[in-house]
Amino acid sequence: MKAVMRLRVDFKEKNPALVSLFENPGQTIFLDANFLIPPDRTKVGAKPVSFQKYCEIWLDPVFDSFSDLAMHESVYGELVEDHVKRYADVKCQESPPGLKVYSDTDLNAAEAALMQTYISRISPFSKYIPVLKNSDDKGEVLSLPYMASKGFLYFASDDHLPIQLIRKADELGTGLQDM
Repeated sequence: MKAVMRLRVDFKEKNPALVSLFENPGQTIFLDANFLIPPDRTKVGAKPVSFQKYCEIWLDPVFDSFSDLAMHESVYGELVEDHVKRYADVKCQESPPGLKVYSDTDLNAAEAALMQTYISRISPFSKYIPVLKNSDDKGEVLSLPYMASKGFLYFASDDHLPIQLIRKADELGTGLQDM
């Protein structure tokens, strides 16, 4: 017997972020590491998806459709599986780059100070401890403040933490209301 999961899709209201991206696909979209990793659906009885197949049905169409995909250096550092890292490296080396990696060294002094403020607002809701620079939630906790400091709007992730930090920005006081 297979477990059945039901996905609820709201057809009544359009997602303004998706509408904006479809109308202007050249906007910068930051990616979380999990965006590049095939989902593990074996727990619900599905066969695993090979990385090659995942590229064919998901990654290649996304990279072909959106010209300004990016990630923060901390997320890039989370790409540990060889095939995922190689894929990202190839995208970074294309001309023009299919994937840009942004670094904290790109920030000016005011942006760096602003980023630190965002980190102090966000980290209490995560497992990331800034003074320890541990790896738990590091990619999200450093990506979102970088993006907010630079004015980037879109973060593609399938992770509960960044979704809640953005959706509940007012309630949590994260400062990410505009993302």
